[in-house]
Amino acid sequence: MKHAAPTSHGTPFFRPPQRPYRSINIALDLDDPDALSTYVPTAKSVAVFRQILDGLRDGRQDRASAVVAPYGSGKSSLLLLLQVALEQRPQWAGVLGRIRNRVAQIEPGVAEALVRTTRATKQLVVSLSGHTGPLKDCYKDAIVAAMERAKIEVRISQGKRGRPATNEFRFEIASLGDDLAVLVAALRERGYDGLFFIHDEFGKVLENSAVGGASQDLFFVQSLAEVCNRPKKADVNLLLSLHQGFSQYANKLPAHVRAEWTKVEGRFRQIAFIEDSEQVYELISLAVESVRSERFKEIERRVTDSAAAHALAAKRTPFFAKLSAPDKLSRFLSAAFPLDPGALFVLPRLSARLAQNERTLFHFLLGSDQTCLVPMLEDRLPTGSDLRHVRVADLFDYFADLMRQDTGTGGPTSDG
Repeated sequence: MKHAAPTSHGTPFFRPPQRPYRSINIALDLDDPDALSTYVPTAKSVAVFRQILDGLRDGRQDRASAVVAPYGSGKSSLLLLLQVALEQRPQWAGVLGRIRNRVAQIEPGVAEALVRTTRATKQLVVSLSGHTGPLKDCYKDAIVAAMERAKIEVRISQGKRGRPATNEFRFEIASLGDDLAVLVAALRERGYDGLFFIHDEFGKVLENSAVGGASQDLFFVQSLAEVCNRPKKADVNLLLSLHQGFSQYANKLPAHVRAEWTKVEGRFRQIAFIEDSEQVYELISLAVESVRSERFKEIERRVTDSAAAHALAAKRTPFFAKLSAPDKLSRFLSAAFPLDPGALFVLPRLSARLAQNERTLFHFLLGSDQTCLVPMLEDRLPTGSDLRHVRVADLFDYFADLMRQDTGTGGPTSDG
């Protein structure tokens, strides 16, 4: 996506975002608490978090889970939050406290479970993102990196024969359960309760397997899931994130291969993470409110009155018919100003259709490129009774390049 160079200085009523918008990488952002400074939990993300925490309860046998979520749904932020909470990282205490307070407003029981879990268990989290080689080697390297980060002097043995040296442990598929049991025992001597694997963007592994036939990778993840689902052997958890189910990545493979993939998928507890439209409107509102300046109160009454009028008119259309309460649309439109009802409705749907869902959505709302929201407002200040709303046509410049690139069947520039 190409946009003009950022030059925004804000407007009297809106200021540039305090932190440039960027997506989360669970491995690269681990030491940056600011990475989650603007994270806003939703009812759906809190529900997903509750299901993940449930997997840590004593007696649970299904400790291998797969979170299935659309592109840019905020799953990476959720996984980073989980990682820093399980590792009890002190530099994250302030950010975690703010997020926990927000979670408590949505679901108090989950906030309490988060406090309870993080006090009761300390996990060494091994994080991976995407796929860069044979999966077993990637996991072995990630374990070593996690132990080095935690200053744990334990090495993975490189040899397959003979007894490992002191503080050295094997990591082989044939003996995976025993190897991990020995590793977890060593971690317990150092104050940890277990090992927790988080693999974000696991779909890249499956895409690679579908193209290159890397069956060994699938066998490895199946073996690891089976170890996790037998916690008496070793206290190990595995959490994957994907954009669709296992079998959907294999839809072009022969039937017998798809059957094998389905068998691997069956080793995982499935957790769906799909925001409904009402929660997306709330996220948009919170994002826009975050860039309001102190002077916004000068036009706040006019914005509220305009939102009420727009909401009344919008009720004659089917766009917002599924909102749970009649007054919610007026509240969303007021909070999402300067977006008018059409722009509020179209923006998340264009983002989902053309690019990477909330990544594109929130880049538009919080980015500093000239086609993003705040820079766009610099030459359209409210005048008199005209609040100068952002309408559907005003979104075109931001999405134009993406629409030109979408040449597939049914795309805006396709012949079909």
